[in-house]
Amino acid sequence: MRIAGTGAGMALLKVLGARYEKQHPGAKVTVFPSLGSTGGIRAVADGRIEIACASRGLSSQEAGLGLAQWTFARTPFVLAVGSSRPETDLPQAHIADVYAGRVRAWRNGDPVRVILRPRSDTAHAQLAAFGPDLEAALTLAHAVPGAITATTDQDCADHLERASGAVGTLSLGQILAEQRDLRPLGLGGVKPTLENLARGTYPHATVLRLVVRRARAGTELRRFLKFLESQPSQDVMRRYGYLPSASAWEPNL
Repeated sequence: MRIAGTGAGMALLKVLGARYEKQHPGAKVTVFPSLGSTGGIRAVADGRIEIACASRGLSSQEAGLGLAQWTFARTPFVLAVGSSRPETDLPQAHIADVYAGRVRAWRNGDPVRVILRPRSDTAHAQLAAFGPDLEAALTLAHAVPGAITATTDQDCADHLERASGAVGTLSLGQILAEQRDLRPLGLGGVKPTLENLARGTYPHATVLRLVVRRARAGTELRRFLKFLESQPSQDVMRRYGYLPSASAWEPNL
């Protein structure tokens, strides 16, 4: 069983894959480093992997390639800083000011360093949806000479851990599953917890989907997908900051 895709889900799937191997002697689950959602979908369409994990839905063109998708989990999409920083919350109205460069220092005087994502990346669109001024603020941020743009989720986390005063976007699940030395920020006093995500009081989420080729949905793949639906697997997901989907995978694969 070969799995690749968005970095937001790779560490979790490694944990779950290891548990599956223990329960099914002889089974092998290989989780590759992040290819991104598009790279993972291409790989599963080409038959190079069995499962892609994507943070976006299939395009009409991709859906026409004989692919099926299942909403697997949600995890809070957060602004994060190094765990040694004193900040725990950022007012919603200040996010655009931070990215536009109107706020250049944290309260303790440390310079703010924003870690950007490529404009084509799902994370860019997710951040732009935080408020009406964010797209313009991101345009300004990308125009700054020497601006840091992280190409993958893991690259972003690395920059956030290394760069003093850095702030950027990740999923809560990635921070917990990869045991990153980072702190997710609350927004306007609302913490990015699974409870708040489930209630809708924290509205920003990364939605993970598993994508497979219908023609390659054999017994082992079906068994693995059913394993992911089990209560022990869902308990692991919650432990690592993921809210399991309430929907079942497609029974007609």
